[in-house]
Amino acid sequence: MHELVTALRLAGPDVRAAIVERFRPQIEQLLAEYSGLPAHVVGKVLADGGFDPVGYFAEGGAYEDDLFIRAARVGDPVAAAHIVGRRGVDHPATREVLAHVTDPGDPAWHTDTGLTRKLRAAARVDPLAAASWPFPETLVEVAVDNCKYMPYAVAIDLCVAVADRCGADALRELAGQDLGHEGLAAALTAAADSGSPSAHLADLRPAAEWTDAAAVRALALVRQDVKPVDRDAELPPLDWDLVRLEHRRRPFRRALVRLTRWPDCPDDILNLALDQARTMVVDWAARFPFDAIEHPKLVDDDQLYRKLFSRGVREGWLPLERLLTEARPAGRILGALPYEEDTTVGDAVAAVCEPLGADPENWLTFYSRLSRHDGTVAGLVADVASGKGKRVTRFPRPLGAVFPATPPENHRATLRRLLRAVPVEVTVALAPHLDMRTVQQLLSSSWLSAEARDALVAAHGSAALAAYAANEVLDRDQIEWIMARNDPAADGALCAHAPLTTADRVRILAGVRTDGSRGPVPEPVLDALREANLGHYRHKVTAGLSSGDLGVARIIAGRLRLGTEGGRLRLLLAVWERHGPDAVREILDLGRLPATTTKRVRKVLDEPDGLDTLRAWLRAEDDPDEFVARLGKKTGNAYERLNKLTSEGMDPPWDVLTAAADADRLTKEAVAALVNRHDCTREFARATLRYVLRNGELPPTSWRETLLRRGLT
Repeated sequence: MHELVTALRLAGPDVRAAIVERFRPQIEQLLAEYSGLPAHVVGKVLADGGFDPVGYFAEGGAYEDDLFIRAARVGDPVAAAHIVGRRGVDHPATREVLAHVTDPGDPAWHTDTGLTRKLRAAARVDPLAAASWPFPETLVEVAVDNCKYMPYAVAIDLCVAVADRCGADALRELAGQDLGHEGLAAALTAAADSGSPSAHLADLRPAAEWTDAAAVRALALVRQDVKPVDRDAELPPLDWDLVRLEHRRRPFRRALVRLTRWPDCPDDILNLALDQARTMVVDWAARFPFDAIEHPKLVDDDQLYRKLFSRGVREGWLPLERLLTEARPAGRILGALPYEEDTTVGDAVAAVCEPLGADPENWLTFYSRLSRHDGTVAGLVADVASGKGKRVTRFPRPLGAVFPATPPENHRATLRRLLRAVPVEVTVALAPHLDMRTVQQLLSSSWLSAEARDALVAAHGSAALAAYAANEVLDRDQIEWIMARNDPAADGALCAHAPLTTADRVRILAGVRTDGSRGPVPEPVLDALREANLGHYRHKVTAGLSSGDLGVARIIAGRLRLGTEGGRLRLLLAVWERHGPDAVREILDLGRLPATTTKRVRKVLDEPDGLDTLRAWLRAEDDPDEFVARLGKKTGNAYERLNKLTSEGMDPPWDVLTAAADADRLTKEAVAALVNRHDCTREFARATLRYVLRNGELPPTSWRETLLRRGLT
């Protein structure tokens, strides 16, 4: 059926018309399914003509409103309830529904899920609308539901409507309910006993309060807290003194947040809302007073405080000049500014810090005082630039690098943002004076200039490179720059922490430098192998299987139980080729390889063609048909088998695997494991589709999305 929708969207006008005529019953069913309307009502709309089903499926939106309006005119109770439930009370389709109620007493309108139930629920955001509905009993129910939540004047308006539509007995019934206003029940009883109930009540209404219907609807929306106040909605003016009276009568609590969407929301109401739901207010308030930056609910939450500054600077109600020259304390203000989002922030901060120049002593003193200064940013700069007070010549509270690197916090984060804003000469001048933690965090910054990076590395040497390399989120350019230094400590940190490619690891673990020269694998790299978590990062160790370096081979043999004969032979062959048979004996003497492998290899160590024999054995293990046979076993976990084979040096033979899939020599689990690999070929992807047509769905079912996302089909 959904293919029909696609056809309607893609076809030209003439073909569309033919499709609509040929498949009218199916289109009727689809429209009912998409819109939620009863099929017979949709059929009536189509039969009446004028509705464009093609536009509905192609564009939706306004076309659905048109469908609902036309369906409302049918006068069907089920359709009417659905329309009001979807569109609420203030919609043309709902007005059509109410205009086409021919028999208000028909029980079909009054079921538990019928129109009157939907109207009663929808009236929460416009209770006075019930006065014009053709259901007097529902008006009484709406009054019971809403009087307590609305101001006294609006409650009186509802009661007047009840008096006009339902009479004195309905007022007496209403008086027995919880109406939320002192004296209202007595007033209703007195009105019911009077000669003119509605006139009696109208005389009790405060004449100047809540006379604007739009303001009443807005208040109902806020009070009932049933849906957000639209950010782009045109909001009616509110009398804030009356709003305050309502809050005192019946506190708005979290609904106060919705009042902050008004641009003229008073500061006292805004502050009350912050006490109730500060996160929502920061997201939703139309404006904040400048002194909101001192509100304790915001000051104590760093993340929320930064979000407030981000909005305030972007929208203009927190002017940068005032923040830097009036707001305090300096450390908190500088820490909250959105440097990364708005270049004008960096420019403003650079301008206010200009008196500090590129003098390291000025900057060290500035940073030292940042956490204690209770004045403004401009005041702190002037204080430091004056040269008065204790001067600082060494980095305060120095810390070493951490492995892996962590983001800066508190005033260290502020310093990094400051150094991004000010001229690069400041960082270059400061480089020799910074502690290793700051050096590490600066080097990890994607925005750092080459000049600043080179100055930091020149000042702190290999330790800076290693600290830089110990970062889990380095990009490719950063990794290649570090690798080009060929620094042993940095290479070790890269192997332990950075997102290296398999090719990077293979090269480093083979002792090959970026200039092509080769030597022993340095101790920091071996340390990374020794400390790798095998439960999560076994691949970091198996990348050295073909290294041939004796130190790497010792660690692999000592730490891993190699699961394939090919992996074991690969390790020993590389050692023999690089260091000779005696080095192989040393690895075998560790006693970590299976007895059959050890016995087999020892027999050929002294033979003239022993090395060629070992190569031949490995070729046999790497035979593509062997790969298929091992992967295609019907027992065990195919994902684990595939991972073991590939991690120990065998590349998937995609041509042979494609043929095996077409010949049904692979299990569903094996096909799923292969098709989800990042290096899956287009040919294997197509073979997977053929396999599924013959054999049924694969586990997991997300494989199709994977193929489509990669463009493999």
